[in-house]
Amino acid sequence: LAIRPGHPFASATLGRILIMRGEPQAAFDICAASRERKPAVAIVMAEACERLGRADEGLDLLRPSLAPSIPPIMRSQAWFMMGRLHERQGEYADAFAAWTEGNALSPETFDPDVHEAAVDRLLDAWSPEAIDRLPVGSSEASPIFIVGMPRSGTSLVEQILDAHPDVHACGELDDVLLFVNALQPGAPNRTPLLTETSRLTAPALDAFAAGYVSTHLEALHMTDKQPVNFLHLGVIRRAFPNARIVHCVRDPLDTCLSCFATNLGRLPPFTNVLDTLGRYYTDYRRVIEHFDRMMPIVHVEYEALVADQDAETRRLLDALGLGWNDACLRYHESERIVVTASNDQVRQPIYHSSIGRAARFGEALDPLREALERRS
Repeated sequence: LAIRPGHPFASATLGRILIMRGEPQAAFDICAASRERKPAVAIVMAEACERLGRADEGLDLLRPSLAPSIPPIMRSQAWFMMGRLHERQGEYADAFAAWTEGNALSPETFDPDVHEAAVDRLLDAWSPEAIDRLPVGSSEASPIFIVGMPRSGTSLVEQILDAHPDVHACGELDDVLLFVNALQPGAPNRTPLLTETSRLTAPALDAFAAGYVSTHLEALHMTDKQPVNFLHLGVIRRAFPNARIVHCVRDPLDTCLSCFATNLGRLPPFTNVLDTLGRYYTDYRRVIEHFDRMMPIVHVEYEALVADQDAETRRLLDALGLGWNDACLRYHESERIVVTASNDQVRQPIYHSSIGRAARFGEALDPLREALERRS
């Protein structure tokens, strides 16, 4: 911007950074000075308006970005932001309609039948008997893996742990996914799964663990908040025998609605259709329940954490072998930039407004309810 003042994409990028730092007015002002009101600029300005309580202004800014001439990826982002602004105003039908439009513009599809069959193979491959025959890595490191469905409280738990002086949060790392994909490439649905466990050798485990630790470990403990690592808990425990697993769980309907209402572009597109999302959720529960019988997992319920932050934080730290530190209750004072859809939440003290969110959307969520009930 110093070289090319008002450059639209540079303005939008700086605006996003300022929003993640908790400076929405500065983000709005930077983007307002842009030479062109490109969709990327308008979306950042609208997000700033959401944070500033100016939803009507944000909606007006977004409407030109919904034109058919706008590239689908930008239109999709604009629809998702429209939904957030409508929800802020209590316009739940309009919010849901906007998210439906945003999801429909996804260039990818997700086959729930293929995924369910892959999960069946995963659970068979990682039976207790099969695990006993697999090699174990020699790493003594004890990274903390925070797993669960997206939008289940993983960012909040990560920020609480990062406030502890002995913990360094590394965000959502792709290392485990890349390792699994290298061992068994060609996974459908862009979802690597290790079902051919004979490929997991001691040298491979040690090489992976050594590279992982040397790249990321900056404190006594580190966290990896890649939520879909729940699919790789077997691999994680073989590579890191001392790993700690924290599983974040939230009301199923609230979790799935939050996924549907969020552009989770880095993840496989299992959130774009409510029925598919419900089926993915039930497969996730099957995986967690399977590995919960075979390894220690610390479960953190979002609703319990919100209801009694002090008690749940103490329980979490104790389960992880971390001493108490008052800073964990003041996680929102951190200046760390959180690059997730929850970056606004982790800059605020704990609040209750996300509990029961799904109830506001009534019959619109019936396909999701039916998918969850059909497979419960």
